[in-house]
Amino acid sequence: MTRAWAVIAARGGDHAKSRLSPCLETADRAELVACMLQDMLRALESCRRLDGILFTTPTPPLASIAAAFGVQPLRDPGLGLNEAFASAGAVLDAAHSQSASVFLPGDLPLLEPREVDDLIASLDRWPSVVVATSDGGTGAWARRAATPAEPRFGPDSARRHLEQIDGAYAAPLGAYSSLRHDIDLPADLEGLAAAQRVSSLFVRAHCANLVRSS
Repeated sequence: MTRAWAVIAARGGDHAKSRLSPCLETADRAELVACMLQDMLRALESCRRLDGILFTTPTPPLASIAAAFGVQPLRDPGLGLNEAFASAGAVLDAAHSQSASVFLPGDLPLLEPREVDDLIASLDRWPSVVVATSDGGTGAWARRAATPAEPRFGPDSARRHLEQIDGAYAAPLGAYSSLRHDIDLPADLEGLAAAQRVSSLFVRAHCANLVRSS
């Protein structure tokens, strides 16, 4: 039975989630990032196929949140998301060379443990599985141990993740819905407001106009 480590990357600070600036001020965006991280870590605690979590960030308050969940944070030098994932992945490969890995951006507050477990289980069949977001980005990327591939998050990243590994599998659109709901734009907050998460409470309190119109 395939088991894995999760690798999460997130950054806070003044430039966090800048595309949400039409509805959230700088400090509020940073707080939302912190809330989303709490939601993700709490959900991952219930995953049955996870052996552990690595979290990389350049933001000390986010590192403190991870530590409070018993997750040892890794220092991200702030060179970019893919560089952060690659660095954390190298740490994981060195310490747990026989473990598969699941790479998750830190903006998936609706993440469901069952879907993460199912994603890891899919590595029993395929060497790499990509969960695409609606805009062609990557919501989650899973790979078997010792798979020679690098993170390629960003625009059109789902295609690029698929192309670098022979036999990689694109998850069908009806699967892993909680791993596709990343929070980048004001419209993404509507679905989050209706959920029961720490970040949902934040959205209902700070985006009242958006919530009333949804």
